[in-house]
Amino acid sequence: MKLYRGTQRPEVQGRQKLTSWTPSKSVAVVYASRPGRIGEPAKFVDDSTLHEGTLKPGAKILEICGGDTWCSFGQVLEELKYGEPNGATDEDARKILNYMHNRYVGKVPGGEFKVSLFDEDGNELGWSDWGMFSSPISWARDDWDDEGVDMGDRLLADTYIFADAPATRRVAKRLGYDALLYYDIFAAGIYAAEDLLGCDKDDVDGVEYLFDVEHEIQPVHTTIRVLEPSELVDPRSYPVADVLDQVRCDVPAANPSQARGGDYAKLKRKLMRS
Repeated sequence: MKLYRGTQRPEVQGRQKLTSWTPSKSVAVVYASRPGRIGEPAKFVDDSTLHEGTLKPGAKILEICGGDTWCSFGQVLEELKYGEPNGATDEDARKILNYMHNRYVGKVPGGEFKVSLFDEDGNELGWSDWGMFSSPISWARDDWDDEGVDMGDRLLADTYIFADAPATRRVAKRLGYDALLYYDIFAAGIYAAEDLLGCDKDDVDGVEYLFDVEHEIQPVHTTIRVLEPSELVDPRSYPVADVLDQVRCDVPAANPSQARGGDYAKLKRKLMRS
């Protein structure tokens, strides 16, 4: 499987060395851009780079949340073989919850995520229940102390927060997996693709629309998180300018040297202008 990663530097670096990749070259190119300020379009920088590699044949992949954009904590624990040999333990579950709480309150980097918590009667809890000095994850941790895995189905969250948790990846490795597969939200990327690639929101290669945990329709793309860098072979890197003609929606396929409305070389220079 050919995978791509876009960065704003010549290196593959990410927040962690176990980086995220996508099968969509278009999506990766958008990630190589810098978001514009409010009211300004996204743009590339001088070091915007597309990295590519091939996932080793036969790699064992764990699909988090069964291929959906969200799921329950209980489903994730089931996928991580909770209570089985090499599977998730009580300690692993607590570490996932701790990570979610710390990220929810901004103690660890990574940004916001959506989460919903329900009580035993199926009623969704809200801000008035946990207040400004707590979080739904805090309540879930307390319920875990009382109920254990039985509380898992009452905590729902975006798939990517479960995949981002270091404990999830450690358990997956213990179970013999080489990579995680999940859907990631691409909301801001849609507008960037319009600015950078001339793509209508329905024409970005590799993007589809699914409901999130709050039942809102969201653009998403497939993400592959390799658990060891060695699982990617034949790595290569290219300046984004070298591959723009392969992903722009407004470049006629029969003549990619010319874009609608003018010379393509000039368009490249305009896009790469920082």
